[in-house]
Amino acid sequence: MPFVQLRAWQVKRETRPPHFDGVFTVAKDLFPGFEAGGSDSSEIPPDLGHENYETVIEAVTQGARTGDDDPSRPIGTVCFDRALTAMNEVIEALAGAAGDRDLAPVPRERLGPIAIMATRPVDETAFDLRPALYFLNWNVDAPGGPFDEETLSRTIVFLSAARQGQPFLTYLRLARRASAALNAGDYIVAVLMAAASGEVLLNTLLRGLMIEEGDIADIAALFNDPRVGFVSRLRSQYASRLGGRWDHEEPGTALGHWEQSARGIRHKVIHTGYPPTMDEAVEALHGAELLETFIKDRLVAKRYTYPKTALTLLGLPGMRKRGVLNARMARVIAQVEPEMAAFWADIARA
Repeated sequence: MPFVQLRAWQVKRETRPPHFDGVFTVAKDLFPGFEAGGSDSSEIPPDLGHENYETVIEAVTQGARTGDDDPSRPIGTVCFDRALTAMNEVIEALAGAAGDRDLAPVPRERLGPIAIMATRPVDETAFDLRPALYFLNWNVDAPGGPFDEETLSRTIVFLSAARQGQPFLTYLRLARRASAALNAGDYIVAVLMAAASGEVLLNTLLRGLMIEEGDIADIAALFNDPRVGFVSRLRSQYASRLGGRWDHEEPGTALGHWEQSARGIRHKVIHTGYPPTMDEAVEALHGAELLETFIKDRLVAKRYTYPKTALTLLGLPGMRKRGVLNARMARVIAQVEPEMAAFWADIARA
């Protein structure tokens, strides 16, 4: 049974962290005499109250597989993952012992970009593989370019929609949290957010459809009755209104794919503490994207029956992208636009 020996090296930095540079540079322009007062960042690093260092972990393990290791994976990858798991076990133990909620396991995506690996026979001191450089990821900070005028104009539209209570913004925020968590290597949060974003999208959608039908009074009973759960609503409320395949137990459908890849793994996380893999987190987000596309496609097909819900979810850009902004649709939009604020408020209250 291979084991891992860990040692932490504390490498002291002689300069301040680089993210201070911009703050001090701007402060020189904003505050007269800032540099003359002795706060010149080029001369005096700020006092952080502790030594300025970064941590480098040295890990040693046997170049061998266990019975649970995938034989198709390279032995170097197997050993690296074993060392990373061991390091995170130590971090979690430290967090529990110190009661420190800020200490959390470090996913592969949050590691530095490189590692150095070497090997030697167990009974020898000389290395047979000299230190070799391995790239772990491309997590190197790179500033994005400036936003163009079109994006800045759309920002005003998004701000206005948020202030007016656009009901689908919550699901969008959850979807973005899922994507950010995946990029950060937090697979548990990625799966939970992918499942939650789909549920919020479906629940908000149904409220909008029922309000357009004039069934506001029935919404409370449908959502508040403990005998009518989420799955029950999936089976009974959507297909008759929007058409399409709404079988949540069939993985070949968009709804079934999301149910299996996102909600199914979410249940394992919540009920058993299951730690999802990177592949499962990626598939959960993919399932949520398939569900979103399916719902938008069904709304486009029913845009004249539910114009307010379609306009709320897709917006003019989404309709234009799908080529449905014809003269008839333009007349319908002009007719319902004055009622949209009240429609959004009804969804929020329902």
